[in-house]
Amino acid sequence: QILREWEQSGNGVEVAQKHQIHPQTLYRWKRAMEQGAQTYL
Repeated sequence: QILREWEQSGNGVEVAQKHQIHPQTLYRWKRAMEQGAQTYL
């Protein structure tokens, strides 16, 4: 959900602040998603 919002806004830090998440956490999630995407396909 949040990652989708990030893709739309193009600004991870802004989205992270809006949801009160540390930007670093968001980047970690995104990296995990990108690596995990292989297993979903």
